[in-house]
Amino acid sequence: MMTSKPLKAMLWFIFTVVVAAAAFGAQQSTSSDDEKGKALVESKCTLCHGLDEVRVANLDRPGWKELVESMRTKGADLKDDEVTVIVNYLVKTYSQDPEAETKKLVEGSCGSCHGLELVTSAQKTKDEWTEVVRNMISYGATIKEPEIPSVADYLAKHYGQKK
Repeated sequence: MMTSKPLKAMLWFIFTVVVAAAAFGAQQSTSSDDEKGKALVESKCTLCHGLDEVRVANLDRPGWKELVESMRTKGADLKDDEVTVIVNYLVKTYSQDPEAETKKLVEGSCGSCHGLELVTSAQKTKDEWTEVVRNMISYGATIKEPEIPSVADYLAKHYGQKK
């Protein structure tokens, strides 16, 4: 069956709109999660202590997770999903090197199947990296849906198009 050029163009347009909408939705979700994390920290954590202790902690993801879990044992009323949102917010906002986690994820996930030179030489935009990451997940990359925006940001920043 032969397809006409207008049909191909229309299908390509629909595909582009769907990918753009998905990328926009992921970006909005990240912003919303940041707002939820900030609100939870301000409402739940500050019941017992100020934010100065949080600002100077400079922990990595496992450190923040351990600290938040220890607060639960001391009486902090946090649900499991709230812990995840709080830890993600604390890592992004108060870790010494917020990109360290993402760099480690990229090196481990991407490097487990192919050489990193394939990544470092690609020079893609954030939208293109988002599409590549989603495609790699379908091949088994160990990146979770909520991590896609930060991975695409990291890749675009460090291995994006040369100016």
